[in-house]
Amino acid sequence: MSITAERLAQAMELRGVDQSELARRVDVTQGAISKIIVGKTTNSRMLPKIAATLGVSLPWLLGTTGDMFDETCASEFTEEERNWVQMLRRLDTGDRAAVLQLAENLGAKRDTRVLHDKQMAYRVE
Repeated sequence: MSITAERLAQAMELRGVDQSELARRVDVTQGAISKIIVGKTTNSRMLPKIAATLGVSLPWLLGTTGDMFDETCASEFTEEERNWVQMLRRLDTGDRAAVLQLAENLGAKRDTRVLHDKQMAYRVE
């Protein structure tokens, strides 16, 4: 697997999107995304748009830098937000989905007790 393929898969997992969803957002076929992921296509003209859609730097996606977020993107985040991203990266897919669902519900001011009956113990007032 190429570094681009590995990093694309990592960015998709981070953002919680599958091939079909990414293809829809980038306006290409799912097969085109699949070719990048399996390594059949390594230098696609779609990569800049894919990187922008996933919110990662193009050089990182191509494997030319270790910085997932470029200066412009990273500067938009506070240190706390960067820490959140790092914590989310360490979670497995199921836990990441649960945290994201909880955050969405909190942002929408929904009742979160259905997600975690001891949720109040985790909330900082």
